[in-house]
Amino acid sequence: EDKATTIYSYDGNGNHTKISRQIPGETESATYEYDGLNRITQVVYTGGSRDGQEESYSYDAGGNRLSKVNHNGTTSYEYSSDNRLLKTTAPQGVTNYVYDGGGNMITKTGPVNTFHYQYNSRNLLIGYQDSNNNVSYLYNGAGHRVAKTVNNVTTRYINHINFGLPQVAFETDDKYVVKRYYSYGLGRTAAYDWGALDKDKSQYYLYDRPGRNVTATEDSLGKTRNRYKYGSFGENFSSQESYSNDFRYTGEQTESDTGLIYLRARYYDPEIGRFISRDPFSGYMSVPESQNMYAYAHNNPLKFVDPSGEC
Repeated sequence: EDKATTIYSYDGNGNHTKISRQIPGETESATYEYDGLNRITQVVYTGGSRDGQEESYSYDAGGNRLSKVNHNGTTSYEYSSDNRLLKTTAPQGVTNYVYDGGGNMITKTGPVNTFHYQYNSRNLLIGYQDSNNNVSYLYNGAGHRVAKTVNNVTTRYINHINFGLPQVAFETDDKYVVKRYYSYGLGRTAAYDWGALDKDKSQYYLYDRPGRNVTATEDSLGKTRNRYKYGSFGENFSSQESYSNDFRYTGEQTESDTGLIYLRARYYDPEIGRFISRDPFSGYMSVPESQNMYAYAHNNPLKFVDPSGEC
């Protein structure tokens, strides 16, 4: 219905310096600046719904974000000596974070709500509760997620295992009756509701570049179903949905009930730009930024992704 053209510019280190996206009736651009460690420090938007908005970030020597400044104001971040986020102070209030002995976030207490997280002995997230949701997760012996239950409604996942990383092939109900299945090419290409291959029961994924962020979905006639815009670290800037879809930022499963993104070994929280549990991989001594067990994509998520959740 409305095809997009995206143009990318880079610096000598391969960092994105400008991304311009054009669709009929709108052109939006973002320019980016980096520090000496190739971490994003500033974003300036021109055109579109974010015209004139700016974001800036600062970090400590360990790769922890110290501040974020945007049109809403300044958010500051405080950490423990082992890089656990302990407190954020934002215009809307203070949020405190508590961890278990394994370094997993177990409570997040904000100005309005408290979020609770539970883990198994392998440090995989198995439970989540807030004032509206009670969520549980089930994994197989390989640590791949095979079921999710939200307020007593269960979805089971049957995964492809021949893509390097497990990818959802089928979604079923608790009795293994297929509800939706997915096709793949260079990444996920389409989702179909079982038993109804018509324009009203399918959607096709559009990406800003191959294998990265889902920016829209279309039906079989090319009519737009959903649209998505993201912040620099995957925050939901805006979304318009007429058809259910979990696969969004970096093409991975976004948990609408928790706000987290499932990246297999761990879950990523785009609102704080970091994982909620430690990296099971200890990093490389020759790559100091990999020694931070919670940082996401070396604080440069335009260039790097972490689909396995393991550095």
